Amino acid sequence: MLLLISWTRGDRKNNLQFFIYLKPKKRLFGYTKTTKLHNYEAAQRDAERQTRAAFRGIVTGIQRIAASHRAVDSGKLAVDAMHRNVEFGTGTEFELLDAQTNYYSAVRAYAQARYDYLTNVLTLKQQAGSLSEADLASVDALLVDHAP
Repeated sequence: MLLLISWTRGDRKNNLQFFIYLKPKKRLFGYTKTTKLHNYEAAQRDAERQTRAAFRGIVTGIQRIAASHRAVDSGKLAVDAMHRNVEFGTGTEFELLDAQTNYYSAVRAYAQARYDYLTNVLTLKQQAGSLSEADLASVDALLVDHAP
């Protein structure tokens, strides 16, 4: 495409010519098609990565829940023992507070492990296309008022 610009300044006439090359539409369509194909493949890889991560999260989540539940039980026994020690005068209140802090840290870790596990279960079901309202209701029931 040729673009011609003309202007006059005083008694002088100036001309400026530009040659503009436009890509054929066929090539532009090919670029768009290739871009869409790359985006589609990237979305597939991302879905596969999320599915594998959710599955690994479920497998490790089961172990984390069991370990953190044992830590909660151990922490509760430690708090009870420290409470008795303080009553008998063989322990300090600082040690009791430290045991309580450890116990509540274990309770928090247990709750976080359960949350992560349930999130991974829902993610895996979503990726598989089998997530239903019943699944959400069962997870909701598990999250309401469940103390170790």
